[in-house]
Amino acid sequence: MDHRGRIAMYGSLLIIALLVMGVSHAGKSSGGATKQKAECSDRIDNDGDGFIDLADPGCDSRNDNNEYNPPAIICGDGVCNTVESCSSCAVDCGQCDSCTDYDNGWVPEVPSFVSGYADGSSYNIADQCLDMTTLAEQYCVGAQAFSGTISCGSGGNATTNATTMCSNGACV
Repeated sequence: MDHRGRIAMYGSLLIIALLVMGVSHAGKSSGGATKQKAECSDRIDNDGDGFIDLADPGCDSRNDNNEYNPPAIICGDGVCNTVESCSSCAVDCGQCDSCTDYDNGWVPEVPSFVSGYADGSSYNIADQCLDMTTLAEQYCVGAQAFSGTISCGSGGNATTNATTMCSNGACV
């Protein structure tokens, strides 16, 4: 290698050595300046959630510089979050639609009622006589309440076909 080649090589080595030294000393204390520690290793609760450094759910490693983690979704916080529903958190999202038929269906000769929730509001609806011979029978289909009318004088009793009048919410 000629003289020029050796000078270029030594110059390159010198520059590389200086760069390596500069990188290894970067951030070390000099003249009062200190290196800023990553949030997940600075012994401070940076996001104010009560957890510090690696105990914080927002920290993935000691080099992680962001302790933030989204707030936990809590049933009962007054907010129906996207992962909550009426079945998982009725207190935040309201009651699911429901219907319970206490005579188990279309049974005109038994005075009864249906109850449940519709659009978050509770209901309780009794079978009732509309007149002396007409019954409004309440029944459920799935989670919905329905009302149908039957004329007691036209064989409303499925068992005997002998009813002729409506009394106290039933064909008798």
